[in-house]
Amino acid sequence: MKTKVCLAITKGVWGGAQEYVYTLATSLPRDTYDVCVICGEGQTLQDKLTSLGIKVINIPSLTRDIFFVNEIKSFFNLLTIIRRESPDILHLNSSKMGLLGGLVGRLIGVKKIIFTAHGWAFNESRPWIVRKIFYYTQWLTVLLSHTTIAVSQKTKHDIRKLLWIKDKIKVIHNGVAPIDFVSKIDAREHVRQLVRLSHTTEIMIGTISELHSNKGLDLLIDACRNLPYNTSVYIIGDGEEKERLQEKIEGYELEHKVFLVGRVEEA
Repeated sequence: MKTKVCLAITKGVWGGAQEYVYTLATSLPRDTYDVCVICGEGQTLQDKLTSLGIKVINIPSLTRDIFFVNEIKSFFNLLTIIRRESPDILHLNSSKMGLLGGLVGRLIGVKKIIFTAHGWAFNESRPWIVRKIFYYTQWLTVLLSHTTIAVSQKTKHDIRKLLWIKDKIKVIHNGVAPIDFVSKIDAREHVRQLVRLSHTTEIMIGTISELHSNKGLDLLIDACRNLPYNTSVYIIGDGEEKERLQEKIEGYELEHKVFLVGRVEEA
């Protein structure tokens, strides 16, 4: 009999946490595991998984931003889905899914609840009272799970002082498959074509990131005002902050120096 695994994540866009879920979902042997993925807003993760024949259940009310009515809807949707799927293992990713899924899993009596902490919401730039609330809700998330995976020692260290969770957190670093890098010359040429430039500068700075407020890309753009003339910056990725970052670039008149490349497959 196959082991039923439900992998759940708040957003169905494409970022580091989503790639983590995708890798787990597509790597588990299908003769041993029956896998389904639950996700909220965003289409990319769902499209990638369904194209490979993996079951995906979407919850439209599940978004990263907090709206009380949506959270109630999402909770009862999760309750219905997880009760119906009846997983042996419920693997939760991201802060909101971790808390809602943990509550549902405990109510239903899921035998194994795992939460992966890719980072903590209380470390984001928010008012101190909000960060304090997040601190204790994240503690509750860890308490609700049977095991919490931290992707780095710092992630584990940040929450170490809270009671009753010390032995529940295991550090498992993200694996990276060998990368067949193209040459520097070819990479520069590819980026030049993507942003439709006639030529590139002598020094190129690049980053790959979801365009999200907690990535600090606005700080990178601030710093670009002080770069020398022979330097340019290329930000690969997509996300909700795209318009705001583009406005910042234009406000500083850095269109000739800072470029939002967009999402690139296998970047």
